[in-house]
Amino acid sequence: MKTERKSYQEELTALSERVDRKIRKLLGNSLEESLFTQKEKEQRAILKAELRNYLYQSGTGNREAKVRVKGMIRDILTEEEQVTREQIDQVFPFQMPGKLCAMHQFQLLLFKEEQTQGADGFSALLEKAEWAVQENRICSEEVTGIYLSWLPRFDFLEKLEFLTQLIYSMLYGLGSVDSLLEQHVDGVSGGVSSGGEEEASIWIQWRGRSIHLACLKFGTKEELIRVCRRICRFEQAAQFTSEKGYLVCELADGSRVVVTRPPFSESWSFFVRKFDTIEKRELGYLIQGKNAQLPIGLLQGLITARTTLAVTGEQGSGKTTLLVALIGCISSELNLRIQEMNFEMHIRNYYPDRNCLTFRETAGVSTQQGLDLQKKTDGSVNILSEVATHEAGSYMIQMGMTASLFTMFTHHATTTENLIYALRNSLLICGQFGREEAAAQQVTEVIAFDVHLVKDRRGRRYIERITEICPSEKKDGCFTVQNIVCWNQEEEMYQLVCPISVQQMERIRQNMTKEEWGKWQEWYEIQ
Repeated sequence: MKTERKSYQEELTALSERVDRKIRKLLGNSLEESLFTQKEKEQRAILKAELRNYLYQSGTGNREAKVRVKGMIRDILTEEEQVTREQIDQVFPFQMPGKLCAMHQFQLLLFKEEQTQGADGFSALLEKAEWAVQENRICSEEVTGIYLSWLPRFDFLEKLEFLTQLIYSMLYGLGSVDSLLEQHVDGVSGGVSSGGEEEASIWIQWRGRSIHLACLKFGTKEELIRVCRRICRFEQAAQFTSEKGYLVCELADGSRVVVTRPPFSESWSFFVRKFDTIEKRELGYLIQGKNAQLPIGLLQGLITARTTLAVTGEQGSGKTTLLVALIGCISSELNLRIQEMNFEMHIRNYYPDRNCLTFRETAGVSTQQGLDLQKKTDGSVNILSEVATHEAGSYMIQMGMTASLFTMFTHHATTTENLIYALRNSLLICGQFGREEAAAQQVTEVIAFDVHLVKDRRGRRYIERITEICPSEKKDGCFTVQNIVCWNQEEEMYQLVCPISVQQMERIRQNMTKEEWGKWQEWYEIQ
């Protein structure tokens, strides 16, 4: 009786299982080890410990671990599985493009671009194929059409490298998103929409746009769960249990990871936010457009004058990136102390010669305790990467009153009024004030300006407005806001729409040196 030939996907799965068994065999004890000397046994024990560590660290952003494990897989393929130049096309149908599924076609297209563009390979592929220009979805039919029209060619070493990466991602990596996480993208998420049995729910944030990669899949629910469990392994501070239902951590490359699971969420899911897509953290690079010198010059002057700023906007609008750039405007003799939920800004990487130290919330140390400690670390400027809780909001106002020359922070408020009301409520809820008027008055006296960022439907990020907050002289909690610089959407340019108040100009003058005031006043008057 004739046996039905297995599909290449089944053959690939069988090959990966054989590779896994052989690697695990290396970690076990063999009979021949009993013949080794004590020194040889100790050396093998060290090698096994290193291998276990590399396997555990795979899929966590640890580049060295990935390279080492892929090296072992490559050796097994060539030496034990006899994957040669002549036989590799029998293992994986590189020469039969019509046989390939859309997922592997997409991965091969991305792999080909990676060979020349590196971490910009995904961007190059999208631009070259003209994908995601109008729609936010890349479907299997589109991928197959492009692949069959391009028919990319691969030499033996490229085929071996792709096969090695494919098996690595299936066994120890992050499945279908493994290569994507090494690309210059804003973020990657999975499990966020229904994909049926195949869990085809991979989304990517690219240049401010959300794109559904419907051509990719995890294959099974179990594979999605495996990826979710593995992606949160790096320096995992807490167990990812069903009782809590979520975990916020990071990858070894500094990317932020949020993982959720039932019953807290309706399905297993992960969200990776990357912070390596911006080449430069400089105001002149980040703020583009006609009359960009208006917001750039104004922000430089406000930071020089030690002005407390709020940077507001929706998720992905560039708040953290702008905050990092603003830190570069702070005078070098001032010591910086930063509080974050997770290490995201990596200030030391951008300003290695600054006196700066970042603290983060842990299971044993709350944000409040971390901010209390900052008072004892000779910091001049205290920065909160995000005010997301009432406790952080309350302490930020206290810090702006007594513990710091000035502060900067980010917030998700949509308007300046909402920002003030949110922080007012934080003071009331935390018991710092008993009356709304007194709490609001305190907020408006601490925060001088709100820099609001916007991400439009095309993914373009810009400063929508820089708003001055003017507290009431009657101390009754009332306040007024006035936009100083705004983005004109119709003409696509920045405009100076209102002068800074006399009171604020006087405060700026007092906090600048005579030379700084002269230069900035000269710039301000000619705008």
